[in-house]
Amino acid sequence: MTLRAVIIDDEPPARLRLRRLLSEHPDVEIVGEAGTVATATSVIAASHPDLLLLDIRLRGATAFDLLRQLEESPLVIFTTAYDEFALEAFQVASVDYLLKPVDSEGLGRALEKVRRYHSGQRQADLLERVQRLVERSATAAPEGFLRRLGIRIGDRTLVLPVEDVTHFYAQDKLVYAATTAAKSHIVDFTLVQLARRLDPRQFIRIHRATLVNIDHVREIQRWFGGRYRVVLGDGTPLVASRNMAANLRAIVPF
Repeated sequence: MTLRAVIIDDEPPARLRLRRLLSEHPDVEIVGEAGTVATATSVIAASHPDLLLLDIRLRGATAFDLLRQLEESPLVIFTTAYDEFALEAFQVASVDYLLKPVDSEGLGRALEKVRRYHSGQRQADLLERVQRLVERSATAAPEGFLRRLGIRIGDRTLVLPVEDVTHFYAQDKLVYAATTAAKSHIVDFTLVQLARRLDPRQFIRIHRATLVNIDHVREIQRWFGGRYRVVLGDGTPLVASRNMAANLRAIVPF
């Protein structure tokens, strides 16, 4: 089985690197490449590829601008230099995503997923998910804040709406999302990245290791040493540091 691939990236060196790496996979035939959405649309229409290796940011546009123009999307491996993107969306919509500079090992794993998906129902299911993401991206929150997180569980990705997260916490060098379902999931963001990507009117940093969803806070109590205790709707207590109490007061004056 031969996979017909199109490389789409606005940086010629990045396209050249992908060409070189793909040459290690004899079952992959490069049938075109492009650096802009307009060129990519034409190349895809002419070549009917099975796979797009698609950069997230193109000159003056994004990968989603391109996907919205396609009647039917091929399988997609996203490539990006920006790990602060909503990776959960890319995982839901694509076979895989690769951070630049793309290496041989990462590309090999992604192509193995493509080979598995390139058949019957699994391909149809993936294309349906791509289309759903394209539709969602057209109606994304205008502020650009994250609305969903992708939680990797083995070979699956759980799509978790951020409103279902009661708080994020750091523990043993990992970051967890605690949910209304009384479950905690490891996430692929640091607390600093989450604080930057989530709506600050909803998620508040109350401790160097805790980011809380204010919509799930039931009460705020004075605590020892000038600190405060934040109690969630399910009764979970969280300690707010003295230095970060101002973040709480900015949203909930007390």
